[in-house]
Amino acid sequence: MMVVERFMDWTVSWLPMYREAKLLLVLYLCHPNTRVSSRPDTPSPRDDQHSDILDSICG
Repeated sequence: MMVVERFMDWTVSWLPMYREAKLLLVLYLCHPNTRVSSRPDTPSPRDDQHSDILDSICG
């Protein structure tokens, strides 16, 4: 992820207001009222089919 972020910073940093937009995005994701970063992932039906294998792998 860090490699992608650095590449995107390098390629898109010439856009006007890029750093300000990035700052606003980070603040939006971290703000407690939006709860974007803390939303739980919803399991897909495919996960239910393989739940015993996933349980044995994950603990």
